[in-house]
Amino acid sequence: DDIRDYLYPAGYTGYTFPADAARYLWETRGIPSEVVVIDAPQDVIMDALGQGWPVLARSWEGTYYHWCALTSVTDSQVVRHNPLGGFRETLARAEWLRRYAGYVVVVRQARG
Repeated sequence: DDIRDYLYPAGYTGYTFPADAARYLWETRGIPSEVVVIDAPQDVIMDALGQGWPVLARSWEGTYYHWCALTSVTDSQVVRHNPLGGFRETLARAEWLRRYAGYVVVVRQARG
């Protein structure tokens, strides 16, 4: 909600756009990030995670788009933190790829 409140007019309840999320990180925290539009994001995600950079990925959850932080991608599974409920989720890689919706935000700063 803090991100949406910063980026959009009061009362806005719509989608958070990836470029806006990157702008929020830069303007409020001085954290560089990159929006990546890609159909097969596995290599980009694995490279970023390997450097200790957080990754957010957009997925289609049946009736809405949703952003989750990814913490692990392997040949068989994807682990993400789902802010709706606040839980760690492990999905089969094929299932996650079926849901994946074209955008990744790579936060280009490791936890310090």
